Amino acid sequence: MQQMIDLYEGFICALHMMMLSEKEINYPQFTDTNFDKEMNKIWRWVKEHK
Repeated sequence: MQQMIDLYEGFICALHMMMLSEKEINYPQFTDTNFDKEMNKIWRWVKEHK
């Protein structure tokens, strides 16, 4: 459970950094989480609309 919490925390931090940065940020794909598809959609949306 702690590993999933750490993955989600890393994802949220990377989204925040991407929103503040002018540079492209790539984040590794998650595996074996319940929200892989949703997280990918959120990542793409934020990247497109920043």
